[in-house]
Amino acid sequence: MNLAVIAPAFYPSLASIPLFTQSAARHGIPVNLYGLTRRYTHWIDTHINECFHQLRDLTASHILFTDAADVIWLADLNEIVGKYDALHRPPILIGFEESGPNFGGWMGERHAAIDMLQILSKMEGGDPQERLRKALRHEWLQVQPDYTREIFQVVDGSDLVVIEGRVRNNNTGTWPCLVHFAGGYSSPDQGKRAQMEPMARKLGYE
Repeated sequence: MNLAVIAPAFYPSLASIPLFTQSAARHGIPVNLYGLTRRYTHWIDTHINECFHQLRDLTASHILFTDAADVIWLADLNEIVGKYDALHRPPILIGFEESGPNFGGWMGERHAAIDMLQILSKMEGGDPQERLRKALRHEWLQVQPDYTREIFQVVDGSDLVVIEGRVRNNNTGTWPCLVHFAGGYSSPDQGKRAQMEPMARKLGYE
């Protein structure tokens, strides 16, 4: 498997996403940050249209996509790929929260991801997550949600505890590979630093 990691980063500089970059460096994860220094317009542009162009120009067989400003990495790519293999390499594995699939984190075959983004780009209204859930309800798309949070953990009310530098989900008994503080306002300069700091400090970030 040839895996590329990509993330939308429509921020003035890397100073806007310190916990993302620090945790990626800690775990040796090379991330293709697209959109840096460019002005944010809309989720449809950042998560669907621009993402489609990124995937089209890449040669990797597989893609891991994640938000940036509100994400902390918890494991390296060897563990991530191992867990993806254990799940039998679904064409698209997508993050899951209590309310349903979360479009802020997914992993899968690059060509399957391109097909997914093409379908979502042709839909009208809503944000990418709303479009995704509508497409799934109408069976225009098929994805495998990461129900047990093997890789993707959304901070959604799950019972999470930090143990020796890792986050454990006590509801599923799993150790996710990244944690995503989804939803709510994200400052163009500070992202969601205030919401992330309590867990970040327990993980050893200042």
